[in-house]
Amino acid sequence: MDSTKQTTKLDGDFLKELRDYCVCHEIPLPTISIDILKHQDSPDAPEFVACCSVASIVRFGKSINKGDAVQRAAVEMLAAISNEVHKVQGDCTKPPKEVPKTSDGLESERRMKFKTYRELTDTGIVDSEGLRLCDRHKYFNHLYPSLKEAAFKVIRSDEYASSKDKALSLLLALKITPSIRLLKSTSNEPLMCIELNCDLDVVLVALESEIFDQVINYLSNMLV
Repeated sequence: MDSTKQTTKLDGDFLKELRDYCVCHEIPLPTISIDILKHQDSPDAPEFVACCSVASIVRFGKSINKGDAVQRAAVEMLAAISNEVHKVQGDCTKPPKEVPKTSDGLESERRMKFKTYRELTDTGIVDSEGLRLCDRHKYFNHLYPSLKEAAFKVIRSDEYASSKDKALSLLLALKITPSIRLLKSTSNEPLMCIELNCDLDVVLVALESEIFDQVINYLSNMLV
């Protein structure tokens, strides 16, 4: 199945289905990254390439719409891991090759948090009709041109000593004041939470060594 070649928009939240599938089968949760392809013939109409990873499996989705690219990558991943799981269930003597279960503390913690959120969403305690990803993208994309220009100047710069310095300078350029705190975690490395104090609820949580790179990547994608 090659969903990247399809032009019709996919119906349904396949990323949600993929996460649910991973939780149910005790598979590591998926991670998503986005790249932008600009063509020489049409530089103003870039294509988005979403990379979806689950354990050692990697699948891609491509579209002129960022959210659609993510959905297509999720569809490809669902097809790949469900096929692998069915193979394992058909022959219990053979362990899975690409989707191993994990006992890693951090992965277990991520799965537990996601499962808790899904349970709250299903019971109606959490409002699942909240702000869409495309609305968040529009918010950052429609910031004042002067703010975006200052932000991209920081993003393109290689003069910063650390990703922390770069991320904080990027937020300063956008006139966003972050709230930063450490969270309790079962991992040896501290888990950090960064909340962006702006008109939207934006909260990023990751290991201390990764969080500032995630801030830079998140804003780089949202500002495009």
